[in-house]
Amino acid sequence: MTVRSQKPANGPLKAVGYARVSTAEQGQHGVSLAAQRERIEAFCKSRGWLLVRVYTDVASGKDLKRSGLQRLLEDSKRGEFEVTVITKVDRLTRRVMDFGLLQEALQRQGIGLASIGEGFDDTTPIGRAMSNIIATFAQLERELIGELTRDALRHKKEHLQAYNRQTPYGFRRKDDSLLPDPDTLKVVKEIFAQRKAGASLRDIAQGLTGRGIPSPQGRPEWSAETVRLILRNAALYGQVLNGLLQTTRGARR
Repeated sequence: MTVRSQKPANGPLKAVGYARVSTAEQGQHGVSLAAQRERIEAFCKSRGWLLVRVYTDVASGKDLKRSGLQRLLEDSKRGEFEVTVITKVDRLTRRVMDFGLLQEALQRQGIGLASIGEGFDDTTPIGRAMSNIIATFAQLERELIGELTRDALRHKKEHLQAYNRQTPYGFRRKDDSLLPDPDTLKVVKEIFAQRKAGASLRDIAQGLTGRGIPSPQGRPEWSAETVRLILRNAALYGQVLNGLLQTTRGARR
């Protein structure tokens, strides 16, 4: 599909921008929506393009289910602009497959894609090739960061260190250390023992509710999901519950 890269006969090339931050990134300098908008405006001005709109999202880049992005794609079908500008590929998406889908969807409408940070403009063949290479490395970076994050989380759990703002059920917090709480840890031990014996998540939850034991959220009723989350924390509870962590595979739900 040929991208409309030439200046329209009746005026400058019409451009839109797309900016995204995750919830955790909102206050970060250089990543904020306002900072991205400023870079997009300056870039379009330097190219002589007319910036008609900037679409924004406060959401994760793990998938394409974002309201601002979906509006951009819908508007692209009406021929209201010729190029989309982003500050960096990972603002658009962090997955190579999704990047390819987005790029193809825009190209079907004759719309180019330009990234300021990576310095490519896919209105040219070389730009399209570069954009694919950059998207591949963006996904690799995300996967490496995810692996490092998982390793760090596992290390903290194995050494009974606090790993988020919430104190996990069965422990109490002292500074950044997690200390076993005998009363609630006894309940955790029962949960692992029952699951190992083949009890379903629902049966365990109903049993705890029936005995009047408050849930981790302080509610009178336990849910199967709450039980499941405790069982998933085997790396943490393994330091104090020893051999009870090998739950039965295929136990009924």
